[in-house]
This record gives sequence, structure tokens and C-alpha cells, in this order.
Amino acid sequence: MACLVCCRPRELGGLGVADLRRARTALRVRWPWLRRVGQARSWAPLPEQGEKAVLDLFKVVTTSTVASGESTFFWVNCWLQGSGVCQLAPTVFAAVPKRHWGTTVAEALQDFAWVRHITGPRSLRLVAEFVQLCRAVEQVYLTPETPDTFSWNLTSSQRYTTASAYGAMFFGCSKPLGAALIWKTSAPPRVKFFFWLALHGKCWTADRRWRHGLQDQNSCIICDQ
Repeated sequence: MACLVCCRPRELGGLGVADLRRARTALRVRWPWLRRVGQARSWAPLPEQGEKAVLDLFKVVTTSTVASGESTFFWVNCWLQGSGVCQLAPTVFAAVPKRHWGTTVAEALQDFAWVRHITGPRSLRLVAEFVQLCRAVEQVYLTPETPDTFSWNLTSSQRYTTASAYGAMFFGCSKPLGAALIWKTSAPPRVKFFFWLALHGKCWTADRRWRHGLQDQNSCIICDQ
């Protein structure tokens, strides 16, 4: 049985074994979260050199409400109508070099600096998305000396939790029928584990042993089928 299946939550057909790689990523997401919501921390002004998986997860599960625009990144954070530039104008975003991704909203809006960041080849689609982005940006008004606020989209309190960050990395996994019911029964653990193996088709039936060359025929010794 693949380790990936074992590490899924039980309701997704796994055994609930902690995936250390995913747990490590979930814990490291806490640093960019604290950097955004705790600007008073002494290490907050240091350059951000996070891992791509960590930063990508943070961008997906957080939404910024812009005030001064000094903590929100113009190109990568979700701050325009609850979405990011990469969702509203993907062609425009693709035309911006990575060196500009760390530009804050306050820096980008000053003298329309964000327009000069677009250096990729021009196309009709890019122009159409640029006009749409301009209209969205025109509706943004900064409030100096008022910090931006960030919301964690995975919890009702809108605050970061390690459990919610860990669970977010299983989004998109299918839910096998009856996976969650197996563990709610009063059967002994060995019986529950047997049903879990049967759910994934991993029981060593006569047919499977025959396919692996472990016996001469695939008929059941009980029902002869």
C-alpha cells in the first residue's frame, strides 16, 4: 500500500498517519502568516526566502484587506475583490518578472509603477486583461498609517491553525464510499483494518494470489468460484 494513501485522513480513505513532509510545510506556513499579521516582530523586516510550496499555500488560503498597502504584495497576494492578480489577469501576471513579485501595493500604486513591471510580449488577450485590471485597481484607495489585515480562509476565526493548513494539502482527494464509517463501528481494530484493506482492494484473495503467481488457480476454496 502506498505511503501516500496511509497518510490521508480517515475520511479520505487513509489511516490518519501524519505525513511529515506535509506537516513540515503546514508548520512553516506560520512564518509568512506571522510576518503579515505581526509587523512589530523584530525579524519581520528581514528578507523573505520561503519555500515555493509554503508561499503558494499561503497565497491560496489567505485574503488581504488593503489599508496602507505596505504589507500586501501587489502581484501575488489575494487583495483585489477577494482574488489575486494571477486569477483576475493571468496573462498580465505571466508577463511580470519574478523580481517584481515582492512589490507591495503601496509601492505598485505610486506613480502607476505596476504598469512598468509588465515587460512580456503584448497580445490582444493581455491588453483586454490589462484594461480589466486597471478598472479594478482604480477602485482601491489606500489609508496611510493603517495596517493591512489578513484573513485565514480555512477557519471560522480567520486565524491560522496548523491543522487547517495540514488539511488544505489534501484538497482534491476523493472520498471512497464508506471510508469514514469503517472507523465508527464497534468492531475490533483488526476487523476495521481488514475492511480498510478490502476497501482499497488489497486483501490477499485467491484471485490476487493467483495473479502474483502464488497459487495455481484463482478459485475460492469455500465457494469454488
